Amino acid sequence: MHDVAEGVHRPCFASCLVFQDDSGGNELVLLALDACILAQEEVMRMSAAIQTGCDLAPGRLIIHPSHSHSVPSYVRKHADRPVVT
Repeated sequence: MHDVAEGVHRPCFASCLVFQDDSGGNELVLLALDACILAQEEVMRMSAAIQTGCDLAPGRLIIHPSHSHSVPSYVRKHADRPVVT
């Protein structure tokens, strides 16, 4: 049995770093998420929404999980797993 959380020690964060060439174009975006695992289908869904919302060209976004074991699962296929409260 795992310990049950009694509160939030540190909130989850997303950090973003944008690289541009000298002309201000050709952006490359690195998005780091406090997450242990991101399923490929979730990454593809997030990438599409972010690229559309931010007008990014395909291939210009990198999503990277930090591999923290202190965060909940963000994988939809694990949604049916019990939550300990």
